[in-house]
Amino acid sequence: MFILTGCIARIGEINIHNTVEPSTSPTPAFTTQTPSLGSDASLVVDGVCFEAASQNSGRIFVIRDAIQLGQFYDQLDSSKLCRHPITRHEFSFDDGAVLVGLWSAGNGCTARHEIVQSVRDDTERKISLILKFTTDGQCNYELVRPFWIALKWTQDYQIDIKVNSE
Repeated sequence: MFILTGCIARIGEINIHNTVEPSTSPTPAFTTQTPSLGSDASLVVDGVCFEAASQNSGRIFVIRDAIQLGQFYDQLDSSKLCRHPITRHEFSFDDGAVLVGLWSAGNGCTARHEIVQSVRDDTERKISLILKFTTDGQCNYELVRPFWIALKWTQDYQIDIKVNSE
């Protein structure tokens, strides 16, 4: 039996509380925050079938513009894993927004992602996320859980994501 988890964790709008203002000192300006970093963008993969999501589990996607988003959908469609073409959703890349996402797979009754740590380094132009992927329960279901987020003002940032499983 296959189940694609349908629950979506709302992450909330970007809200940086601990910003260190740039200075003339050699210490880089960076922001560390947990857990709120960007806004939920899981709608962009709403309609991706279980088989396509499962095949792409563990792969990290960084989509910077509408052309790349179209290529992403084209790649999913060309896999022929879904019975019907993928539903394509528009996304506004205004304000330097970038789509970042992945699917994680595991066995259990439920699955979820949690942002354990996020670091935004505005001097080095990097964002690093550490996620924890957890499955709960003794059910024998194959689960695939999406984690898709929109990060504003990060168009030219290097974005790294590490997922730890529990």
